[in-house]
Amino acid sequence: MASGLLTFFGSVRRHPAVDAWFDGRSGELGGIARCWFARIRECGIDVRELVHDGCPTACVDDAPFAYTNVFKSHVNVGFFHGNALPDPTGLLQGAGKFMRHVTLKPGLAADESSLEALIRSAYRDIKLRLVTQPPEELEQITAATLDHYNARAAEFWNGTRDHDVGQNIDALLRHIHGTAPFDILDFGCGPGRDLATFRALGHLPVGLEGSTSFAGMAREHSGCEVWEQNFLSLALPAKRFHGIFANASLFHIPRQELPRVLRELHAALRQDGVLFTSNPRGNNEEGWNRGRYGAYHDLESWREFLTAAHFSELEHYYRPAGLPREEQPWLASVWRRNDE
Repeated sequence: MASGLLTFFGSVRRHPAVDAWFDGRSGELGGIARCWFARIRECGIDVRELVHDGCPTACVDDAPFAYTNVFKSHVNVGFFHGNALPDPTGLLQGAGKFMRHVTLKPGLAADESSLEALIRSAYRDIKLRLVTQPPEELEQITAATLDHYNARAAEFWNGTRDHDVGQNIDALLRHIHGTAPFDILDFGCGPGRDLATFRALGHLPVGLEGSTSFAGMAREHSGCEVWEQNFLSLALPAKRFHGIFANASLFHIPRQELPRVLRELHAALRQDGVLFTSNPRGNNEEGWNRGRYGAYHDLESWREFLTAAHFSELEHYYRPAGLPREEQPWLASVWRRNDE
């Protein structure tokens, strides 16, 4: 998928939530919205859909291109890359960076042919954008994200060194079968805070880190072996680890590469080994965020990726503990290697 392209994970060919949305809006405005969303659906057999941000949204390969929404006195037909669409009749409204919409009102004749042309243009546009990220784009994503961390290594350490992630460490360790000490891979170990904790608990941790600055700090702070490896170019030993601790790291992997990376982590675990993950959650967006590339999954999307990589879910929870869900930005989950 193209670098930085907005994606909403979880779309399907025909989503029951979309039909339920329209069933709940049976008046004239709902009928207008239903009519135009039907035309959006007809663009091609690869059109998928979901409800995102409260309205029916059409995608190709999880990349949104159009939506409809009902307001008090009008309907919007919107386009996620409307700024790039040809609009010779001037239907499009909005002044945002990318999005545009067409407003439809009962009793006012719509320029149906022009709106139909916009829908077809939006569909063609998203298909052109949906090219697989070539290696040079993946390298740029990695380099820019690592540059961000390298330039802020000391600041990052000072801001996170006292964070309590004991709940996460306990979640990994209690699911590992066998007798300690355990071989643990701290995947994306950062400056080494959690490596030092695993070592103090009597285990045999190894760090893996892409940032040169973080890797050096981790060795100094923990006294552990740290492998400096790009997350997208891993060289992991087979069946080495009882557990892998991926705390705030896997969200940096572009969605198109995540299945491959998860398979590599699966192969690095011993039989019945355990993978812990914690990531900032979202509504399945992917792209740049304050100088770093990230993919922000919800629980169902994350489950799909892990299950496809032959992991079985053991538990999940949201952090920080004890707060309302809207104040818990982190999704933590624990998975066992499944060889079936």
